[in-house]
Amino acid sequence: MTMIVFGIVALVIIVFLIVFNVRAAGKRRKNAEEAPQEVSEPQHREAPGPEQTTQKRKRDPLKMEDDTYRQALRQFQTGSKKKPTRHISDEDYRKALRKMKREE
Repeated sequence: MTMIVFGIVALVIIVFLIVFNVRAAGKRRKNAEEAPQEVSEPQHREAPGPEQTTQKRKRDPLKMEDDTYRQALRQFQTGSKKKPTRHISDEDYRKALRKMKREE
């Protein structure tokens, strides 16, 4: 009995999804057909400068802007030349190990 109820519910859900998708596709087709009629002549717009595009976009704190990214890359390139050098000669390393063994 419960299987029949689940089957009926599943059929109702499937029919609802089909109807919903058909209506949405019909609206998209209607909008696509109307769009070319509205545009009579191509509009020539100048490309906005980088300052204008960054001001128009919503600022997301997790996304890095282009200028900030480039500045970080420059700092990384200049900072990567100076690597911290902390080399210990083999003899000093062995002495340190022997000292640690004695302390235990």
